[in-house]
Amino acid sequence: MPPDTAALVLPGGFPEEFGTELSGNDEVRQQIAALAAGGAPVHAECAGLTYLVDDLDGHPMCGVLAGTARFTDKLALAYREAVAASDSSLYAAGERAAGHEFHRTTVTFADSYQPAWVYRGNDVAAVRDGAVHGRVHASYLHTHPAGLPHAVTRFVAAAATSRLAG
Repeated sequence: MPPDTAALVLPGGFPEEFGTELSGNDEVRQQIAALAAGGAPVHAECAGLTYLVDDLDGHPMCGVLAGTARFTDKLALAYREAVAASDSSLYAAGERAAGHEFHRTTVTFADSYQPAWVYRGNDVAAVRDGAVHGRVHASYLHTHPAGLPHAVTRFVAAAATSRLAG
């Protein structure tokens, strides 16, 4: 990563396509872990979430969030009306956002993190999605910046304070 990196966005994607490459790049994985540990804001969606945990199907990932991800046979595909469960570098607790999820993985956290989002699921009363830890906001929910533009402003402001502190 560039030496003056003050924040990081890890968008969704298909980790099954590049899992070996993601796992094999020790230098970047360590840089991401150090960036997050140093208090820089990190926003990760879907595959970005799986990249932040300790491993994906046994392949080492960044270790920013204690936990494991694994592929499943079940496709999670839905539109969601979500509520931010806690304050983060993007959202204030209680803010509402619309988004979607589309993935074939599941994450099991080894630590108790505040969830990033809470929303109603099809087969259960409430789903707790993702994690907020320090200035890391990671979840399966894909949101669009136009839906809550102040979240982008908040993230950029957090990056500015991260850069000043570093």
